[in-house]
Amino acid sequence: MLYGEFLVGTDQADNDWTYSEYKRIEAIYNADNSMSKEDAYKMYQEPNELIKNLLDSVKEYKADTIEARAAFKKEHEEADRLRKELGEARRQILRLEGQLRRYENAAHDLYYATRTI
Repeated sequence: MLYGEFLVGTDQADNDWTYSEYKRIEAIYNADNSMSKEDAYKMYQEPNELIKNLLDSVKEYKADTIEARAAFKKEHEEADRLRKELGEARRQILRLEGQLRRYENAAHDLYYATRTI
C-alpha cells in the first residue's frame, strides 16, 4: 500500500498525524496478507481534539517560521547592501582625501613659488 493510495482511500490530508497512522496501519497491513486495502483504510483513526490542536499549532509554527525566515533573509540582504555602500563610501573618502592632499601640496608649492620671486 502506497502513501498516496492511503490518502485517497481514507480521504485525509497529508500531515504528520496521517503519515504516522499510515505507518502504523502499513505495518499491520504488510503483516496480514489476507487484509484488503479497504479494511486497512477502515483502521484509520481520527486524531483526538488535543492532537488536532497540536497539529494546528505545528502548522502555525511552520507558517510563522517561514515568515520569520523570509523577514530575516530580507534584513540580511539589506545589511549586505548597506555593507557594500559603506565600502564604496570609504573608498570614495580615501580618493577625496588623496585629492585634497594633492591640492594642498599644489597650493603649498604655489605659495613658496610666489614668495621666492
